[in-house]
Amino acid sequence: MNSTLDNILTKLHMIKECIKLMLKAYSQIKKYECYFLSLVFTHHLIFQAMLFYLGINFVVNPVRQASLISLNICFSLISFIIIGEKIMKRVYPMPIVVICAIFPIFMGFSLCYSLIKFDFNSLALFNSGAFFIFSLPGALWGLEIGAKSRWDDMFSFTEKIGFVLLPLAIIYFIKFLISGIHFTERNIGAITYMAMAYGLLPFFLVSIINYISGKFIFADSKFLAKIKVGVYFRSLVIIIYWTDIVISRCRGAVVSVFLFFGVLFLYMRYKHIDCKKILNVILCCVSIFLVHLYYLHMQKQDSRFGFFADSLRRGKIVTAAEKPIVSESLALMVNSETNTPPAPVVEIKKLITNRGTLFKLAIFEVLDKPLTGLSPLGFTMKYGKGKYPHNAILEALADFGFIIGGLIVLLFIKSTVRLIIGLFKGSINLGYMIIFLIGMTFSTMISGSLYTSIPIFFGVCFSLSIDKSEIYNHIKREDHASSICLYS
Repeated sequence: MNSTLDNILTKLHMIKECIKLMLKAYSQIKKYECYFLSLVFTHHLIFQAMLFYLGINFVVNPVRQASLISLNICFSLISFIIIGEKIMKRVYPMPIVVICAIFPIFMGFSLCYSLIKFDFNSLALFNSGAFFIFSLPGALWGLEIGAKSRWDDMFSFTEKIGFVLLPLAIIYFIKFLISGIHFTERNIGAITYMAMAYGLLPFFLVSIINYISGKFIFADSKFLAKIKVGVYFRSLVIIIYWTDIVISRCRGAVVSVFLFFGVLFLYMRYKHIDCKKILNVILCCVSIFLVHLYYLHMQKQDSRFGFFADSLRRGKIVTAAEKPIVSESLALMVNSETNTPPAPVVEIKKLITNRGTLFKLAIFEVLDKPLTGLSPLGFTMKYGKGKYPHNAILEALADFGFIIGGLIVLLFIKSTVRLIIGLFKGSINLGYMIIFLIGMTFSTMISGSLYTSIPIFFGVCFSLSIDKSEIYNHIKREDHASSICLYS
């Protein structure tokens, strides 16, 4: 009897010590909250870079996959704990929390429904997992940054944590120089060219915003500030980031940058801000882009931009060469069943490589089932891995129909309107944050899936959580004293 009681007490003591240890670890994690905040758009490439330095990310293997999944799950759980604690303590107004929670919760239940409907298919499991480790943290940090006006923290710490990627970015550029005409795959180790380009994109945009706004990344060092080493270092980093994005030939990232430049320049003109810095950056970036295009032309390599431009001149949207049988079989594919398509249709679906074809298929699916849609994740399940519409609005309408999908589109419109009002009437720093979001979100119209899009979930929660006093600039200040760890 006594031995049993002793065992119970021992186990209770062990549980108590574990709880103490977890609380202690959490208190240490909270000290670095600003770094977790800055990882919201970037953690997937940061983690891949860390594994690359450790020699684990050279090829796709079980160790690499398990490590990457574990790191992303840890980030997601920490995000839930940090923001969840603040919600429990009523740090944010509860009406704002409820409004922001509707969209991600609905999408989460939709994916649960798709798991049941498709018998826990591996593709449905993959998208549900990606939703958990990418989209939900995006929504949580969108709420935090919007409700607490912490865009200054995000800009500062995103640029700082970007230094982790510098060795990888330099290695990528060196690989391009060494490979020459053989640089066709454009991957580095197990890191794909798209992961590289879209992973570097937020660091590149943030570095430019900090450069034109005069924020100094080494503000805690008077000596470094005096010799202006940060200005030259940041300029070099911007060039390296942009060069890597260009040589990856990821069209979505490049187009997003040029859209970002255009909106930023017009905004600075509207706000009567000196445009010399941004014009110098644009001139430098355009020059690098044109030099790379000329190099590819001389090497007789496909730039991936010329093909797309030629199709636009013909009045079509063609992003890749595709066999004629695909365009001739659109109606056949739309009319086929998701679970039991005929064998010829299965083979034709495998031949889809052009996003213009995916746009058409999404539109035809909307017209075929206008009220109910295909069901959550239905388009991807019908056409296969990687065959989502590559447009968030078309995907919402194709999967949910005009009724529910229309409500999702209206939510996007409401969020966009609030951001546009904040752009024109809010503070300059809020304007920079919104322009950053424009640069990040545009790619969701030409690439990526609605269910796993960090910019969409972040943007919706961010726009809905911003206080009206910030949007209409009733608080007359450019720097927010409420930022708890700015440049610390």
